[in-house]
Amino acid sequence: VEETFAQLTRQLLVRGVNIFIVAGGETSGTVVKQLDVKTLEIGKSIAPGVPWVRDAQHGLMMALKSGNSGNEDFFRLAQEYFA
Repeated sequence: VEETFAQLTRQLLVRGVNIFIVAGGETSGTVVKQLDVKTLEIGKSIAPGVPWVRDAQHGLMMALKSGNSGNEDFFRLAQEYFA
């Protein structure tokens, strides 16, 4: 499963995607590793324990949600942030 997400992340990045909304701690770690993120700037909170984070080096915005954080409308709220 992690390799599938790693491949998907690479394909999205090559296609110009620079906003990632990721659920799951291990999956978030895989995505961050594939994006070669070294430093994150913490931004606005989407839900308790889940802020938007920015990788200034690569111009990426991410929401990295662990399995225990967020709420039922997390994905809707995360998407509306950039709408």
